[in-house]
Amino acid sequence: MTYLAQFLISIFGGLFTWLAQYFTRKTAMALTLVATGLAMTTTFYLSIKLLVTGVVGAISNQYLLMGFWALWPDNADVCIAACLSADVGAFVYRYKMKMMQMITASS
Repeated sequence: MTYLAQFLISIFGGLFTWLAQYFTRKTAMALTLVATGLAMTTTFYLSIKLLVTGVVGAISNQYLLMGFWALWPDNADVCIAACLSADVGAFVYRYKMKMMQMITASS
């Protein structure tokens, strides 16, 4: 009886170890993808803000500056942030759907 218990413990222990390593790798990869996507989105948002600041700083004519601010709305930062947030949300949704398709196709 003790040999059977040791045998079952070794089989289930090995299975648990393999599953833990498999899911840890998948989780690490998913976190890496999400972190990279968020870093790229943040960098893109900041580069747009810096471009606008650079354009405003380079314009010396007050009439051109008034024209620029007439075309660039006050809530442009909020609109850009909302668009980028929606893009990140769509990326996460597509990624999760693709993962579910891969999981269902493999089983």
